[in-house]
Amino acid sequence: MILHLFTWEEQLAVFQNAIRLLKPEKGVLIIGQASGSLEAGTTGRGHDPKRQTYRHNVESFERLVKKVGDLTETDWNVKAELDTGLSIYDGKRTWDDPKTRRLLFEIEKI
Repeated sequence: MILHLFTWEEQLAVFQNAIRLLKPEKGVLIIGQASGSLEAGTTGRGHDPKRQTYRHNVESFERLVKKVGDLTETDWNVKAELDTGLSIYDGKRTWDDPKTRRLLFEIEKI
């Protein structure tokens, strides 16, 4: 639930570190959710617009997992979707915009 707090490069590092903590066997799962967007890309973070973060749509998230798989020499099956759960874009957060969505994901090692 923290992926959206990082830049693309930081997300690569976070996922690589997470994979090192997992058992090296097929069927291992990573599940989670993060703030996503209908349009993937870099955005300012909350109260500090100078601090950039990267929000994904399904396609960009799949690219991220593919890149991490290449870097760690692992293969992953990705299931991801965007929805409007958890009051996404209710106007209460400074970083919300009309394209904000919740990214739900499940990544299984194959």
